[in-house]
Amino acid sequence: MSWQQKPILVGGLSLSGGLWLWWQLQATAAESGELLVWLVIALGSGLWWLRQRSRPRPIPAHIATPVARAEVEQAIALAREGLQVLAVEAPDSDRQSLEQRLTALPAQLDRQADRIVLLGGRKVGKTRLLQTLQTADWAAGWQWQEIPDSLQPEQQTASVRQALTADLILFVVAGDLTDSELHVLQVLRDARAPLLVIFNKLDQYAPSEQVDVLQQLRQRLASWLPAADVVAAAADPAPLKVRQQQPDGSVREQFEARSPDLTALSERLAIRLTTERPALAWATAWRATEQLAADITAALQQVRRDRALPIVERYQWLAAATAFANPVPVLDLLATAAIGAQLVIDLGAVYQHKFALAQAKTLASTLGALVAKLGLVELSTQAIASVLKTNVVSYAAGGAVQGLSAAYLTRLTGLSLMEYFQTADPSAELNPTQLEQALQTVFQTQQRATVWQSFVRAGLARLQGTPAATESPAT
Repeated sequence: MSWQQKPILVGGLSLSGGLWLWWQLQATAAESGELLVWLVIALGSGLWWLRQRSRPRPIPAHIATPVARAEVEQAIALAREGLQVLAVEAPDSDRQSLEQRLTALPAQLDRQADRIVLLGGRKVGKTRLLQTLQTADWAAGWQWQEIPDSLQPEQQTASVRQALTADLILFVVAGDLTDSELHVLQVLRDARAPLLVIFNKLDQYAPSEQVDVLQQLRQRLASWLPAADVVAAAADPAPLKVRQQQPDGSVREQFEARSPDLTALSERLAIRLTTERPALAWATAWRATEQLAADITAALQQVRRDRALPIVERYQWLAAATAFANPVPVLDLLATAAIGAQLVIDLGAVYQHKFALAQAKTLASTLGALVAKLGLVELSTQAIASVLKTNVVSYAAGGAVQGLSAAYLTRLTGLSLMEYFQTADPSAELNPTQLEQALQTVFQTQQRATVWQSFVRAGLARLQGTPAATESPAT
């Protein structure tokens, strides 16, 4: 670490050390220093509260529109830019698979959509419906596939992922929507997948009930799916019981087979497969591009995480050593603030978030206010003290608790910043709500006894000057 390039950190630590010497000569400085720290915390809390009050309310999401060709081309360009960033930040990374997928995407814009899948729960008539639809004249040239047991909890994710590779999804139900069916439909909606919802087994309902069920389905999906794309069908109607009066006065009963009722479904399918064929292919290409972009982002975030973790490790042990060697709590806070501000700048550089000194101080103050608000200082101190009690010598050294607490809070701050930077827009203003969520998420992941014990062992080794100290476990 180049100390000449970190004036905030050097200045803060120097000020902390100088004030400690002055503290020995001026006992009354504790009261004024403590008052100053509380004023800083109050100011940071006030700024955080004002940002909370002034942040805009979330705008409800608009109904998804069909994917246009220009939208896919723009998405491909963004994925290409993301891959270029990955190449710059990690030139030695294995990008061959990602590059091949990117190269193949433009060709998908000009292909003819040709894949249809049937998705739905058990015993909704998918197999019989598939067999009947494949015989229609307009079905020629299309590849049909049924995904069996696609709504079972253990298979749902894989089934939905498989269905999203198709150009059109026929979602089959046998009545009103169940919670599982509604969840899958929401996933398909968010992925902007073209689909038809088919109310099959129409024959099992009375005529009045048929109208009610179909109307209820259309109303539940009306916010994002046109009524024309929710149709009723009877792919394999049960035989009809017929009673015939015989010449001798007796009644003869027999069952007569009934023809499938797919009129509404066939008409709607024929229209969509004829007039929307290019748009169906564009939607498939868009989903493939979005998945590629997500994979590129994941690879980039892993590279950045590998670079950021050593920075967090470095500053957490610096905070531990500073607090351990400095017996004045007020000055511990001052040194920790300097370390926190420098940590913000260094991690921001890794995640392409550029911060000026004032911005780094604001972000560090906001994090400090959130830590105090959530009561994490007390929780971490108690947890560390309980682990140290197993070692009488270590626990007797009062500075160990302060040092390890400072290290843990610095680590918590660093990991929270990493979590926040991964999703935050570098050009956007600070979002305290998102930052608080990141802090809570990171803190919850570390509430395990094994994590605390490993952290304390590594910290004691550092404080005692053990050469081969074990690093803290990555979160």
